[in-house]
Amino acid sequence: NNKIINNTVYDFSQQLHIENFPIFSIRNTFISNNNFVAKTTSQTALYIHLYNDDSPSNFGTFSNNVYARPIDDNKTISINQEYPGRSILSNVALDSWKQIYHVDLQSSSSPKKITDLGDLQLKFNATHSPNTFWLNETFQDLSGHVYNNILALNSFSSVVLIKDTNFTLPTLQSDNFQGKATENKIELMWSISSPLSDLTFEIEKSTDGINFYTIDHIHTNNQGLIYHSTDSNPINGMNIYRIKFPDEYGKLKYSKMIVIPFNRMTLNLFPNPASNYINIDIGKNNKPGKTTLSIKNVNGQTVMVTEYKATISHKSIDITNLAQGTYLITLNNNN
Repeated sequence: NNKIINNTVYDFSQQLHIENFPIFSIRNTFISNNNFVAKTTSQTALYIHLYNDDSPSNFGTFSNNVYARPIDDNKTISINQEYPGRSILSNVALDSWKQIYHVDLQSSSSPKKITDLGDLQLKFNATHSPNTFWLNETFQDLSGHVYNNILALNSFSSVVLIKDTNFTLPTLQSDNFQGKATENKIELMWSISSPLSDLTFEIEKSTDGINFYTIDHIHTNNQGLIYHSTDSNPINGMNIYRIKFPDEYGKLKYSKMIVIPFNRMTLNLFPNPASNYINIDIGKNNKPGKTTLSIKNVNGQTVMVTEYKATISHKSIDITNLAQGTYLITLNNNN
């Protein structure tokens, strides 16, 4: 009636050692959601010592564990049968353990093989607060989750990491970084070469191409190849953007810069209501050329049209000849 759950055991001679005696047979044991990780060639993830003719399948439930021996997963589990008429020590892979005893059917072994013991390590946070570790390289955990240079751990938690020597950080397709101005915002779009989790794109903006500031953070989280960001506060004139992101060594890189022109016309009218004249103020956002101002009544009839140079940002309109009522003013600056 033992329960062994939610543990990580790392770098011991035997990560889990079970002995079964004739007068103390193991039964009703529940072993689940554990990580048993053997580091060296002299270690095993699981060691079973049988002093009687019994089967581990009678011990209880083995399920959803990780038995990892990435230096050689063919010898992950040791079974020592030592009782009258039998003396055999077998070192087997997890798949053989499953087939022979029909246990741990939902369990797994190492996600990848290593040849250098330095490629296997344990990271743990023994503090009361979340902590961040700088890895300098790319690793994956026992579930295959990839950590790119940075690892964040909650308080009193740990993770076993295996160096991913074959991992190549997806590159940002800089030629596909583009933007488009809409009515009151600028939409940015870019793509990467392959899906990835735990990478953050930092969108930077400038008005002079020299001084940049961050306007958005976009996290990948395996969401695909194409990403978007919106600048909801573009300035009138030239908006300059670039993307900052880490390379495979943790060094920050930048995409190409793109320049998106933006011209948002503003229209201020006063006084309103008016009886003799109205003042039209469009600021300095108008394009070169001419500006046409038209006034229509509620029936859609045009009752006044006037044109003036686009360099003029303020104009007074005499409306003494208009009948009392409600009117719609339309301003057209080069279409």
